[in-house]
Amino acid sequence: MPRAYRFKKRSRRPAEDVFNAALNYYYGMLYSVVESALFAAGLDPHLGILHTDEYRKPVLAFDLIEIFRPWADRLLIELCLESEILGNFFSKNQYGVFLNKKGKSVLIPRFNAWLRENKRFQEREVDIKSHIYQTAGKLAQRIRNFGEK
Repeated sequence: MPRAYRFKKRSRRPAEDVFNAALNYYYGMLYSVVESALFAAGLDPHLGILHTDEYRKPVLAFDLIEIFRPWADRLLIELCLESEILGNFFSKNQYGVFLNKKGKSVLIPRFNAWLRENKRFQEREVDIKSHIYQTAGKLAQRIRNFGEK
């Protein structure tokens, strides 16, 4: 990784460096897509399987996002390697590092374009957003058919 994006450890709420600030933002956007996919599949995102139930938290979205997290990681790493992430995309205060308006104006459209990119996954080639929705649909089908022969 270029020096500007290196970090010592993963940090959240708040991020301690620019890479983690951008990654936190991308994960937040990905959570929204995953949660919408779960609703579309007829599942309640607040009833988790792997993560412990937390009051008013979409823990099933926390479960399902794990499959797609590496894809968001790769998107951000590619943007860093291509030097598309600039230092002036971030603001720092006494609490940590945050993506600012200028950064959001670049990272949000890039994320949305990424969702429209085709990717081969589970023997299908469709756009990334469709993979997320199809995976939520498969999960719903497995839950509904659980225990049937």
